[in-house]
Amino acid sequence: MAITISFSAFAEDLADTIYHNGNIITINDTQPRAEAVAVKDGKILAVGTKENALKSKGDGTRLLDLQGRTMLPGFVDAHGYVMGGGLQALSANLLAPPDGEVKDIASLQHMVCYSLV
Repeated sequence: MAITISFSAFAEDLADTIYHNGNIITINDTQPRAEAVAVKDGKILAVGTKENALKSKGDGTRLLDLQGRTMLPGFVDAHGYVMGGGLQALSANLLAPPDGEVKDIASLQHMVCYSLV
């Protein structure tokens, strides 16, 4: 016998706030935009369709209408410089994984020689 449990059956899965009706940019290449974001204790529970986000709605969940404004959920760069980011984008990426591909001297040499061609 199969047992079905509702997503919202557990209090720890219920969102504090669900943001919707805005330009939600995820910074995720496979899903660059979303309809809604469900958040609990400052952490994202769900991002995607409004229907999916509403699965985490409880009696105390606040629905926040973005009124067409833009939201960047998960944007966590606490300290960055626009100029530095621009210069880095124009330079060879000599960072180790997960931020780059340099794993050894050979991959470092490859990046220096061929990344700006």
